[in-house]
Amino acid sequence: MVIDQPISIRNITPGDIPSVLALQQKYERAFPGGQIILSEVYLSPAFHNGLDVFCALDGNQLLAYAPVYLQVAGASPAASNANQC
Repeated sequence: MVIDQPISIRNITPGDIPSVLALQQKYERAFPGGQIILSEVYLSPAFHNGLDVFCALDGNQLLAYAPVYLQVAGASPAASNANQC
């Protein structure tokens, strides 16, 4: 793949969902049985309506995407139990 211009990074939009789905299908063909999250989930409140999902684009072509899901360590039961050891 030859990239003609600088790659741009931006948040996901509803218009990106078909391209994300196409990348997921390509991944599934390369890695059968790999876990794939429904693309629409990335626009949900869990990902701050897309603000926590970043897309890398060459022009209008989606090259990659990266969801970021933060969880406070102290909020999980496992973290609470670790402090009791």
